[in-house]
Amino acid sequence: LQTENFFKYSRNNLSIYDGHSTMRGSSIFIFVGMMWVLLIVGGGIVTTILGPISITGYGDLNQMIASGIKAIIAIILVIIWIVILSKMNKWIFHKEIKS
Repeated sequence: LQTENFFKYSRNNLSIYDGHSTMRGSSIFIFVGMMWVLLIVGGGIVTTILGPISITGYGDLNQMIASGIKAIIAIILVIIWIVILSKMNKWIFHKEIKS
């Protein structure tokens, strides 16, 4: 199923794809695609690296400390992702405004 045929025959007049080969407005697709890439990479990092972290030597506080470390790292990753998407957003849409 080609993208052109999907949007042409879906009767979606609000789509940004107009059926031309230039595909005006494709920067939004790049932005959304990068959002998905960051989401998948972030999920992979969290499950493969953060998931197995365990702390020993603090008695009953082992789970609490490990969870705190995981939460702090996850929040830092979210902040990094927001900064990356914000910079991409500015770059893509400023480029779109100039053209």
